[in-house]
Amino acid sequence: MEQKRRHYRERIEATIVQQVYEDGGDYEASTGYHVLVTQMFFSALLLMRASNDHPGSAFLERARRMNRVMADLASPSGELPHLGDCDDGRVELLLDDVQQMLMLPVPERNSLRVSNLLGLGKCLFGEGSGSVEDAAWYGLSCPNRTCWPQPRSTETQFARSKFSLTLGLLCCGMGPLNCCSSPFQMASRVKEATPTMTNSASFCA
Repeated sequence: MEQKRRHYRERIEATIVQQVYEDGGDYEASTGYHVLVTQMFFSALLLMRASNDHPGSAFLERARRMNRVMADLASPSGELPHLGDCDDGRVELLLDDVQQMLMLPVPERNSLRVSNLLGLGKCLFGEGSGSVEDAAWYGLSCPNRTCWPQPRSTETQFARSKFSLTLGLLCCGMGPLNCCSSPFQMASRVKEATPTMTNSASFCA
């Protein structure tokens, strides 16, 4: 069994390098897929922790950067802008997913509200924001505050993933067209608002 766990851990560690850019962005150039893939690797990391396995530093750093991408893009309520396609996929439902299913009609649900996934990342890596209710189920503890390891810059660039945040504005050039350059108002750094971009190619000439 130990040999099998080691084999699968090595495959997961190799996969994150293949699927995720150095800056933490998922290669699909989609916030929806970024959420799904991040949850896949978070789930793998939590299983490793429960089994006292120790993933390599490259895996941990890539997963941390995936969390940083989400945290930088998210509004204060934990909602991501809609970039690229989205299949609403989940490895498992977190508390905020269940609350939406129980309390909101279908047209008002949004799979890019990921405060609890952000909270898991916050507790795993000690940075970011988000709700931490789900973290307790995994034996994680984290202060109920936004915790960044260093002051946040007014400009954050994810060059490999082809987008940047500058004073709360998102500029992107995602996907094979690489032509999306017009910014839109981001809720995370300016004010609480609903992101309006619905597709990474929406503003292409």
